[in-house]
Amino acid sequence: MQSTGKHLFRIRQLVRTSALTVAFMFACAPYGPTEELNKGIPSFSVVQKVVLDQMKKNDEWQSGDIISKSDIQGISEKLNEIGWQVGKWQKIEAAVLDDNQYLVQKLRTKAGRRFMRRISHYPLAYDRLDQVIVMENGKMVLDDLIRWRKGYEYVDVPHGPGFDRITELLPIPKERKRKLPQRLKQPTGKIYTATSLVDVLKELHISATQ
Repeated sequence: MQSTGKHLFRIRQLVRTSALTVAFMFACAPYGPTEELNKGIPSFSVVQKVVLDQMKKNDEWQSGDIISKSDIQGISEKLNEIGWQVGKWQKIEAAVLDDNQYLVQKLRTKAGRRFMRRISHYPLAYDRLDQVIVMENGKMVLDDLIRWRKGYEYVDVPHGPGFDRITELLPIPKERKRKLPQRLKQPTGKIYTATSLVDVLKELHISATQ
């Protein structure tokens, strides 16, 4: 169990929002006994398909979109039905944003979806915005970025130390602002996309089948 915890912690720290698209990663495998591995646990291709099938229940979902708790409902139960009880599922669920959280709600508006699909390939895009909105006037900054024609350009992680465009929008003292660029380059440990969820499940699947 300690090994599993270490795997989950590591993968959360390495959340990749711009890895291979979920559609590419997910194999179209049937649910069946021929796909079972040792211990009766289904192969990971089946696990991937379970996640993809759940995402597809939302007609507006696209690879890279932010996910919330309602998007993952039923995944644990389905995996349990086909032979894998995910021991860390409660922790996974806790790492996914609630449906009523501000970031989720704003990115699911018409303008928010356009903005989201411009930033989803940026590393740590959702991590950065999730941290910004809890800062002073952070929600207003998000609203502005969504409204501005090129607001998405402020979300990209700057290359190198120092200046970070998004911090210039925050009304905070300069001494605090100097520390923000490094802070905003760090992952939050939350699960923001289906790809990240699959990555976490893959690490747990490896541990469960060893």
